Amino acid sequence: MALNVGIIGLEHPATTRMIPAAVVSPRVRLVALADGDRERLEQTGQPLGVDALFADYRALLERRDVDLVYIATPSHLRAETAIAAARAGKHVLCEQPMATNAADGERLVAGARASGVKLAIGYTTRHHPVLMEARRRYQSGTLGPLRLVRCHFSSYRSAGADESRPAGEQDGGGPLLDMGAPCLDTLRFVLGEEVAAVSGYLTHGRGWEAHDCAVLAARLRGGAPALIDVSFDLNESGFDVIGDGSSLIARGCYSDVAVGRLGLVRNNRGRAGWLLDPEWLVELREGDLPHYHLYVRELEAFCDCIEEDREPENSGLRGLDDLRVLDEVSRQGGLLQ
Repeated sequence: MALNVGIIGLEHPATTRMIPAAVVSPRVRLVALADGDRERLEQTGQPLGVDALFADYRALLERRDVDLVYIATPSHLRAETAIAAARAGKHVLCEQPMATNAADGERLVAGARASGVKLAIGYTTRHHPVLMEARRRYQSGTLGPLRLVRCHFSSYRSAGADESRPAGEQDGGGPLLDMGAPCLDTLRFVLGEEVAAVSGYLTHGRGWEAHDCAVLAARLRGGAPALIDVSFDLNESGFDVIGDGSSLIARGCYSDVAVGRLGLVRNNRGRAGWLLDPEWLVELREGDLPHYHLYVRELEAFCDCIEEDREPENSGLRGLDDLRVLDEVSRQGGLLQ
C-alpha cells in the first residue's frame, strides 16, 4: 500500500529531487505541500495536481491522510518543524543536518521516540553506487588493516551570497554543518566506524558572516586516524580509504545526483604517483541514472522501515551522533560557548 507524503519546504532539494522521486515511486503518493512562499507553493503544486497547499506547515500536519513528511526547510528551522511533525504522529524524513546543534537534535530524537514515529535523516549518499561499492570492498577485507581515511567536500559559493541558507554562525551558516555530516556518515556507512575523539580548525577568509572552511582531525573507535575538510572554495568532493595493502579513492561523489568515480589502488610504496593509475571500479556521469535516483532509493528505504516497523540505519540517533562531533569542533572554534 502506498504511503501518503507531505513535503515541507519547497527549495532545493525538495523541488528538484524529492518531488520527482515521489512522483515516480509506486511506494508513495504525494498529497500535500507546505511553504511560506505562496507563489512558489502554487507554481509547484498545481502542475502536480496537488491541491492541498499550505502556507503554514502546521495546517499540513493536521491532515489525517498524511503518513510521513519530508522536511527540507533551512537548517535552523528543521528541528522545530520536525518536532511538530512527530508530535502530530507523522513519520519524519528530515534533511541533514536535522538541527544546528546537538541539544535541538536530542529534543527531536526524544520527540519522535515519545510519539512512536520513525525518524530518518537524509544521508542520500548511503544510496550512491560509489559509496555502496566502497563499503562492499572495504568490508570484504581486501584492503588490509585501515591506515588512514580522508574525506573532503567543497561547494563553491561567493562571499555571503546564498538565497536559501542563513549566513550567521548561530544558524548553521557555514560548511561545517552543511557538509560535515555527510563526511562523518561516510565513516559510519563505508567503514562501520564512529568518531572517538576530534579536534578542528575553522577559518573566515572570504567575507562570510560564518566560517567558510573547516578542517577536522579525528581518531576513530577502531584506532585509525581520519581527516575531513569542508569549504566554500570550489566544487569537488571525495574520499580516500587507505589500507595496508590497497586503497580506495572516490571522487565527485558527495552530490545529490549519482555521479562520481571509485578506484582501487594496489599500494606500491616504491612507486611515486600511484594515485594516477587506479583500477576504476565505478564510473558514473550525469545522465547515467535519473537525477532523482538517490531520493527514490532513500524514500523507498524509509517506507520499508515504516512498513516493517524497524529503525532506519540513517536514524535520528545517527544524526545526533554527528551533531555532537560537529558541536565539539564548533566549541573549539569558539562558535559554541
